[in-house]
Amino acid sequence: MSTTRWATLLWLLLAASEAAAAEDPKLTVQLGPEVTGPATPIALAFDQRLTVVLPDKVRLAVAGSTDVLVVHVNDNVVVASLVDSEYVRAATPRTNLTVLTEAGVAFTCVIEVAAAGKPAAINLIEVKAAPGRQAQVSAEAVALVRTWLLTPGALDPETASVFKTLEPDIQRRARRELASWVGRRGFEALADVQRTRQNFIYLTSHGLARVGDEVLIRLSATNHSQPALTIGRVQVFADGSEIPAESLVVALPDPALPADGAPRPIGVLVPASQLRETLEAQICEDAAEPRCVRLALR
Repeated sequence: MSTTRWATLLWLLLAASEAAAAEDPKLTVQLGPEVTGPATPIALAFDQRLTVVLPDKVRLAVAGSTDVLVVHVNDNVVVASLVDSEYVRAATPRTNLTVLTEAGVAFTCVIEVAAAGKPAAINLIEVKAAPGRQAQVSAEAVALVRTWLLTPGALDPETASVFKTLEPDIQRRARRELASWVGRRGFEALADVQRTRQNFIYLTSHGLARVGDEVLIRLSATNHSQPALTIGRVQVFADGSEIPAESLVVALPDPALPADGAPRPIGVLVPASQLRETLEAQICEDAAEPRCVRLALR
């Protein structure tokens, strides 16, 4: 029998019915930013086997003390049992069980010796991997970010010289969602403000952030030279290679860049999969021999 079918059969035997569940109590652990396992120790009896089912194949399972705990691994299943020795019965020590899967899921729990004659409270632990960044960020939050980045008149009030003020209701909701993203680690700041200029054309990055599976680039362009120009192309480069234009979402509410020294906003969404060690943005004039300004974002 293959290891996968063996694991499936084991699962069916342990969780086939409500009666079996009553006899073999189950604990589900949802991993997350602050959760790597059960909050309280798992009591294990000498005649008991603790089964831990992981979301993918186990790469490593280690007992904190091999004098206390024996661990066996088969595919995505870990089975642990106490060492029945005079020392363990007399000292009733605690130890830990640490598991790492091939997909990088990390799980740990504390194992203690159950009180004599006390029935096992947990026989089966099902471990669920922490949700990915996109799952952590609500659909409403993603929609707000798109509005915050891409819609003229609904952009960040803290750069008011560049972006128009958010409507009060959107502003309140956006701040609430941003706080929520930070709390769930679904929002990550990647770079600070950066500036450059060429021929008195200034390009500024107002920060670089990742939300879910997208990277947000917020730029402003200012023309202090003559004559006026029109932005014809916005490009992003990762480690020197241009990211295909079809992978970008570019918001350019007003491509005209008159020689008035006033900043104009540019928003870009880039797939997070395109992130590299270095990231650069470039704007070019709509002309036969265009003027271009390139800025290192990080």
